[in-house]
Amino acid sequence: LIHASLNEKFPNTFMIRITLVVGAGKQARQKYDANASRAVKSALLECGYQEDAGASCVSDCGGSFKSQHDTGKNLYTVIVYPRSTA
Repeated sequence: LIHASLNEKFPNTFMIRITLVVGAGKQARQKYDANASRAVKSALLECGYQEDAGASCVSDCGGSFKSQHDTGKNLYTVIVYPRSTA
């Protein structure tokens, strides 16, 4: 699914971010596969994306992703900044 949707450039003129929930804390941990984060990161690397902990929603960050722990919602996410034609 990641290969099919993120391998090509997005035909937009502005940067977007895609947030993928890959895990959660104690209360919701059983809803997510323990290897989800590793599988998502591996697929993104195979598509040519680079991990960048400082990535943000600017055009220079297209083709990067970062992992994040939302402590308020207690969710683990991978945030993807796809390549665009802009």
